[in-house]
Amino acid sequence: MTVLALVPARGGSKGIPMKNLKSIYGKPLFLWTVEQSRMSKEIDITVVSSDYPYILAQATDAGARTHKRSLDSSTDTASIESVVAEVLQSYSADIIVILQPTSPARLIQDIEMCIRAVRDEGYDSALSVVPNHRFVWAYNYENDEGISPINYDVQKRPNRQDMDNQFMETGGIYVFRVSGFLEHGSRLFGRIHHQVVDYWAQFEIDTEDDFEMMEWILKNKFPLVVRT
Repeated sequence: MTVLALVPARGGSKGIPMKNLKSIYGKPLFLWTVEQSRMSKEIDITVVSSDYPYILAQATDAGARTHKRSLDSSTDTASIESVVAEVLQSYSADIIVILQPTSPARLIQDIEMCIRAVRDEGYDSALSVVPNHRFVWAYNYENDEGISPINYDVQKRPNRQDMDNQFMETGGIYVFRVSGFLEHGSRLFGRIHHQVVDYWAQFEIDTEDDFEMMEWILKNKFPLVVRT
């Protein structure tokens, strides 16, 4: 079975202009993920999808294949699923691995565990998660009734140990069968494997301050992936 890793790396970004090219330890952000993908023995093809020629050129230099995004899949509102559909028009694969550059704090073994779960253990899709013991609230915009809890009852506030069955997506790793993606149009479907990863893997880059935090995380919590 052919396993293709997709690294979605747009040139534009609302929060941080050219975010994927911003340096961490002297290396563009998106290249951290490209290197992780290419270091995995379970991944056959690494494809960087971008709308920006310089990112595509750097990806080629790093040994990855490339996909030039269409205008429709390059907007702020375009889904990753739309990028996957485009990539599958140019590349053939049985399993897709989505590795988002904004979540570089990931271990190769976690990527490979997700791949093996889908390829060898009968799962249809997989994702990386961390345990969640937080009380989550949401605002009701329809009725303008303020905020209310969505994962617990305020009259029966649970203890931490009572929330051990809750998890939060890290956004760092998604794996799925292409056949199921073509049927459902989604990255997650069917029997889903959850790969519990390190606490620090949940942090992603959305703001300028996040870059400083991520440098600290990579250096202190993921020293094996820091190669200066």
